[in-house]
Amino acid sequence: DSSGEYYWNTETNFLYYWPETDFAISEIVFSQIKDSLFTLEDASYISFESVTAKYFRNGFVSGSGNNITVAKCELSSMAGPAAVLLTGDFITVKGCHIHELSAAGIHVQTGDIASQRQGHTVISDNIIHDF
Repeated sequence: DSSGEYYWNTETNFLYYWPETDFAISEIVFSQIKDSLFTLEDASYISFESVTAKYFRNGFVSGSGNNITVAKCELSSMAGPAAVLLTGDFITVKGCHIHELSAAGIHVQTGDIASQRQGHTVISDNIIHDF
């Protein structure tokens, strides 16, 4: 009906797209990664710094671990519950620009409420918008 719209015929597996601008200069992107770009399981001492990532269907990094750092990253155009979704202690998310999201920018579960144990997690100086 109007520019920027698309229709996917699931019977023929054809995608019909009407670009917002001239087709020759339009950016068309298909994300084939259904999970987070990085999925951690009880990881330790992992650092992502100065990474630019976009067009993911389920965020940039998710999972669990300790001593994980995400710093000075540019994360955009992501679906899923959060661009950064981590569980653990000593997690740092600092100085990132996170935008154009379907849900949250950063979600961290840290420490232990029952025992009142601190998680020693730092989330600071991030710019998050357009979610």
